[in-house]
Amino acid sequence: MNSEIRIKPKLLFIHGWAMNSTVWDSVREQMMAKYIITWLDLPGHGDAEVLNDADLDTWVDTISASITEPHHILAWSLGGLVAQRLAQRYPEQVLSLCLLAISPSFVQRDQWLNAVKPKVLQGFADNLLIDYQETIKRFVALQFLGVKGFRTEFTPWLDKLLAKPAKLVALKQGLDILATTDCRASMLSCPVFWLLGEKDRLVPSNVSSDLTTLGDNHRVEIIKGAGHAPFLSHTDEFITHVHHFISQVENNYVAAN
Repeated sequence: MNSEIRIKPKLLFIHGWAMNSTVWDSVREQMMAKYIITWLDLPGHGDAEVLNDADLDTWVDTISASITEPHHILAWSLGGLVAQRLAQRYPEQVLSLCLLAISPSFVQRDQWLNAVKPKVLQGFADNLLIDYQETIKRFVALQFLGVKGFRTEFTPWLDKLLAKPAKLVALKQGLDILATTDCRASMLSCPVFWLLGEKDRLVPSNVSSDLTTLGDNHRVEIIKGAGHAPFLSHTDEFITHVHHFISQVENNYVAAN
């Protein structure tokens, strides 16, 4: 690793379902001061083109083609499933994974019950065809349910998000990825940091006990009082956790080389 990367690591951000890279605006300035940042829009979200008839591997292959050097990956929610699959298929491109408000499986499966019930996710898929904007609003509101002091910031943030809405076909693809992806079977070789919100209604913090069994390279932290978007409601604590994790990974790499 050369001196430039040691001083300022490369960090790729991947957002969640129905979002775009503007969702990271609250941490943008602080992160850019410490890292060389790539702000990624998922296919059909923000400024990224729609990929017709695409699945998770299609999304991952497209993202991989845009990565020219190894990066630390910071990924949230749906983006966290994309990041895990990227690390499985292209491990040489991933220095570490910081996975926010996600687990290897977003929905409940055999021996994986600390997750969303499939019928809840299906409800979003059904309602998406009836009322696009109302479904997005409902989904975003669920992310902050039970989080104190965020109500005043919610509306302007949602308005900014809806000013550049994701394409319907991309939203359907994203929901299918959330419903069908199970990354438990393939081991991740890079350092992995799972960062959860204590009051998250979509990825219950109880899943932490399951995550600690995945391997010695996995670390888990829970942000007290946070919901599904800790980087918005608990910004300083979120940034501190990320800085500490990436610094440890960088220092360990330098020491080993």
